[in-house]
Amino acid sequence: MQDVIKSLNGYSSKEREKFAKSVFGPSDAATEDEIRALEYTREGYKHLFNLLKDNVGEVPGYNKVVNISDEECAEFQSEDKAKIRKDYLNSLISVIWCLYDCALKTGDAFTQGAFNEQSKNLCDFFLRYITFVNPNHDQLGQLGGNFNHPFVYLRVSTHLKGIEGINHYGIDIRFDKDGPARNLLPNKMTHILFIPYDLKNHKFILKPEDDCMYNVGEVARHGVGLVLSQVGASDSEEHQRKERIPKRIISDFDRLIGESGIDQEEQVQHKEEVRKWGIQKIVNLANENEFAVDSPIRQHIEKLKREYKHTDMRFGREIIFSEEELIKLTCNCE
Repeated sequence: MQDVIKSLNGYSSKEREKFAKSVFGPSDAATEDEIRALEYTREGYKHLFNLLKDNVGEVPGYNKVVNISDEECAEFQSEDKAKIRKDYLNSLISVIWCLYDCALKTGDAFTQGAFNEQSKNLCDFFLRYITFVNPNHDQLGQLGGNFNHPFVYLRVSTHLKGIEGINHYGIDIRFDKDGPARNLLPNKMTHILFIPYDLKNHKFILKPEDDCMYNVGEVARHGVGLVLSQVGASDSEEHQRKERIPKRIISDFDRLIGESGIDQEEQVQHKEEVRKWGIQKIVNLANENEFAVDSPIRQHIEKLKREYKHTDMRFGREIIFSEEELIKLTCNCE
């Protein structure tokens, strides 16, 4: 595997070996999947850096549609549109691999997890893929997926379910209409859940998932996976980096807010908001209320701020990078 890793530019051989082993486990020879993942990651660093720096002309697929209208896109010949879509999808996959590799670099590797980001350029990159590929992206199909579109669709999900008025989009890693979904994402996943939960401020969730929701079989597998994930491993376990609010944090907050002396009706309102917005809401309480410095709830809030980064927009244990952090992580791998 050393020879393959050394042949890929952008990373030292030691860093790439650590990356490959963390994803695929130790082996004596690089597999086709490992080589592909490393190539996606290398490209992803270039694409993410260019997106953040407004160099969109360097991002395949996106560069063809970013500055033209939906009406102009509709005039593409089907063959041209298919090629643009495939190039664009490869760019999406690369960016997800880059984000995952950034998580590895910062000690936040996961088997199940989500990214919570605030970036106009990155949000626009995912939104434009959705509007380009599926002009009817705002129509929900059967069984919570969409059996009429094999690439992009509005879907239901159990994530951020308390927040009203937001759309949950599914992006399948599928290159051909009649072909299978491809497990080309980290941890061999085949689907991206994209939730722009605050479009005004360009905040969104990206979550790689095991199964798509395009046909009956995929929806069934997705449902089974959901049940197993909720019955099995806890969201608090190290390899789980989802935006779901850990039960421990909710129970601690319920107890402390009950002892805070706040009016009962206000307590109920705070509890409801915490179940929607998680850690960011708990931390914001310090600004909304004059808790004594030595009060248990104030101490709890300060503990959360020490334990987690980016508490101003954090729900649970998801991965969060600021744009400045991403630029710093990607600028040396251009």
